[in-house]
Amino acid sequence: MRRLSPPPAVAVAESIDALRFSTSAAASAVPSPPDLDPPRLDPSDVRSHNAVLISYSSRGSEAPRLAHLLASFGAMLKSAACGLFVQMPRRWGVYYDRHSYTILIQGLCAVGRIDDACRVFAKMSRGWCRPGVHTYTVLLDGLCKARRVGDAEALLGEMVDKGVVPNVVTYNALIGGLCQEGRFDDVTKLLEKMEMQQCAPDCWTYTIVVHGLWKHGKVEHGAKVLCEALVKGVALGVATYNVLIDGYCKVGDMKAALDVLQLMKKNGVNPNVQIFNVVIHGFCCGGKVHQAMAFLTQMVGAGLLPNIVTFNSLISGQCSVGEMKIAFRLLDLMEDYGVLPDRQTYAIFIDAHCEQGRLEEAHSLFSCLPQKGIKAHSVIYNSLIHGYCQVGDIDSAFGLMEKMASEDCISDVHTYNALIDGLCKVKRLDRAIDLLDKMKKQGIEPTTCTFNILIKQMLWDKKHADAAKMYEQMISSGCKPDKQTYTLKISTDWFEGARKEDNIDVDIVEMHEAGVSPDVETYNAIIKAYSDAGLMEKAFFAHVKMLSVPIDPNCTTYSILLNHMCNKDDSDAFDNEKVWKMVDVRNLQELFEQMCKSDAAPGISTYKALLRGLCNQCRLEEVEWLLLKMQGNSVLLDEDMSDYLLGCYCNLKMYREACEQFRSMAHQSFQPGLKSCCLLLSGLCDSGDHGMAVSIFSDILGLGYNYDEIVWKLLIDCLHEKRHTGACLGMLSVMDDKKCVASTRTYASLIHLLLETE
Repeated sequence: MRRLSPPPAVAVAESIDALRFSTSAAASAVPSPPDLDPPRLDPSDVRSHNAVLISYSSRGSEAPRLAHLLASFGAMLKSAACGLFVQMPRRWGVYYDRHSYTILIQGLCAVGRIDDACRVFAKMSRGWCRPGVHTYTVLLDGLCKARRVGDAEALLGEMVDKGVVPNVVTYNALIGGLCQEGRFDDVTKLLEKMEMQQCAPDCWTYTIVVHGLWKHGKVEHGAKVLCEALVKGVALGVATYNVLIDGYCKVGDMKAALDVLQLMKKNGVNPNVQIFNVVIHGFCCGGKVHQAMAFLTQMVGAGLLPNIVTFNSLISGQCSVGEMKIAFRLLDLMEDYGVLPDRQTYAIFIDAHCEQGRLEEAHSLFSCLPQKGIKAHSVIYNSLIHGYCQVGDIDSAFGLMEKMASEDCISDVHTYNALIDGLCKVKRLDRAIDLLDKMKKQGIEPTTCTFNILIKQMLWDKKHADAAKMYEQMISSGCKPDKQTYTLKISTDWFEGARKEDNIDVDIVEMHEAGVSPDVETYNAIIKAYSDAGLMEKAFFAHVKMLSVPIDPNCTTYSILLNHMCNKDDSDAFDNEKVWKMVDVRNLQELFEQMCKSDAAPGISTYKALLRGLCNQCRLEEVEWLLLKMQGNSVLLDEDMSDYLLGCYCNLKMYREACEQFRSMAHQSFQPGLKSCCLLLSGLCDSGDHGMAVSIFSDILGLGYNYDEIVWKLLIDCLHEKRHTGACLGMLSVMDDKKCVASTRTYASLIHLLLETE
C-alpha cells in the first residue's frame, strides 16, 4: 500500500487551521472523537483514513459520533469527520490528500454548512494540495443547492482560470442551479459553451433542463428540449421521459403525456412502475378513472406489479367520481397482488365517506384502525372534523379535536380551518373569530384560506366593514390574497356604496399587480359580475382574455353569458341548470355573434363546453345546430365531446343513433365513459335488443378497458341489478371466447350473484 510523502510543515499547519480557524485554546477544548481507530485501519495510510472520512461524512449531522465539537465560528462544525480530519496528521502521521479535502467539503455541503465548506476549500487552494475537478464540482453543486448560483458561476470562472477543465457533471450542477432560478437563457448559453468545449451534454443534463422548465410552467419547452436531445443522438433514460410525462400529467394534458409515452417506447425505453403510476394518477385527477384502470391492465401486461401508490391513486379516483363500490372492490384486487392497504388508503376512504355525508360509515372505518395496527394521523382526524362540520355537528367535531390531543396527534391549521368553516356554516361567526385568536395563541399561524373563510361569511352576512377589517388583518399577518380571495371580492359587494363596476376594475388591476393568476372560477366571477352590472361588452372582453391565457371555459362560463341573453330583463336570476334548459338556437346564434364582435372566434374549448351543457339537458335541436356549426368550421369531435353526444342519445332513448355514435367512437379508438356504456347496454336490454347489446359489449372489450372494472360496472352494477341475467351470461361467454380475463375473485362474485338470481 502506497504511502504519501509528507507535505511541507507550513502547508500542514495551514490545512489544520482550516478547521481550527480561531485559537489554539478553542481547538484544545475539542474532545477526541470516539472510536477513531477501528481494528482494520492502517494508521499510516491516507486511503484508509479517507474511507473512514467517507463513512463519517455520509452520516451527516445526526451520526452518534457527533458528540465532539470543533470551535469554528460559534461551534458550527460538529462531526466525527471533522475531528478525524484534524487529528490525521498529529495523531497518526497521515497527511491529507485531495480526496480527504473533497470528502470533507462534500460532507459540509450535505449538512448545509456551505460557508465552512468554502473556507476549507480556500485553505486547500492555498496549500500544497490543490483542488481538482471533483473538488470544484462538489463545492459548485453545494453552492447551487444553497441557491448561491452567482457564487457557483464565479467558482466555475475561477476553475477555468486555474486550468482545471470542467466536466459534464460540473456543468450539470450549474445548470441545475440556473434552472432553479428560471434563468433559461443562461442555461442555453451554457449548453452552447459545453458543445464549444467539446463537453457533450448527457442524459442527466437534459433531465435537469426538462425538470426545470416543468417547474417554471414551461412544459412545452421541455418537450422541445427532449426532441432536440433525441435529434442529437443522446440516449435518454427513463428519468428524462418521466419528468416530462409527470409535468404534462400535473397540468392535465394527458394527450401530450401519452404522446411522450409512445415516443419513449418507440425509442426502446420501457416505462417503469413509477411512470405507470404517474399516468394513472393523472387520469384519476382528471376524472378519467376508466382510462386509469385501463393503464393498470397495461401495467400488468408489461410484467410490472402495481404497488400501494398505484392502488391508492385508483381508489382515490373511484371515490372522487362517486364509485365507492368499485373503490372497495379494489381492496380485494390489492390482496390478489399481495399489496396491503396502508394509512393513506384508509384516509382516502374516510375522506370520501365524509365528503358524501356518510359520517357513520366514516367513523366506523376510523374506529377499526387500531385493530389493523394503524394509528390515525392529522389528515384522518381533519377529514372527520371537516365532515362533521359540513353537516353542522360542531360538538362532535370539537370532540374529535380533543381526542386528537389525547392521542398525541397535534392539531394543525387544517384542523382549525375546518372548525372555523363549520362554525361559520352554523352562523357562529363570533365563536369562529375566537377560534382564530386561540390558534394564534397556540402558535399556529392562520393561512390565507383561514381568512378567506371568515371574509366569505362576513360578506354573506352583509358585514362589509368587518370583512374589510379582516382583509387588513390578513395582509398585516403576512398572508397574501390568493385566487379565492379575489374571486370573493369580485363576486360580492366588498365595499358598500361603491359602484360595482369600479370595484371589479380595481380588483382585476390589484390581482394583476399582485402576480395572482386567475383560474376558471375567477374568470367566471369576473364575467358574471360584469354581466350582472349590465356591462356585457366588458363581460365578453373578460371572456376573450380568458381564452388568450389560455384557460378553457366551462359550462358555467357560457351559462353566465347565455343567461343574459335568455333573461334580458332579469339578469340576476341565475341558475346554471335552468339556463341550459331554456336556451334555444337563437340564443346560441347571438352568443356566437357577440364572440365574433369581440374577436373571439369559437375554438374547441368553446364547442366542448357548449356541447356538454346542452347534452346534459338533452337539448337535441340545439345540439344538432351546434354540430352543424362545428362541421362548417372544420372542428372535429374529440373523445369527450363524442361521449357527451353518446350519453345524450341514450338519455333520449335514441338507441339506433347511440349505437352509430358508439361505433364511430370505436372506429377512432375512443373510449366512451363506462357510464355511457351502462346507459347504452341497459337501454338496449330494456328494449329487448339483447343481440345488439352483446355485439356492442364485444366491441367494448376491444377498446382496452380493465376487465375487472368491465365486470364490476357493466355486468354486476348495471345489468345484474336490472335483472338482465340472460344478457349477463351471454356477455360473460363473450369474455371467455375473447380470453378477456378478469380476476378469479371478480368472476366468483359475478357467478355467485347470477346463481342467487336463478
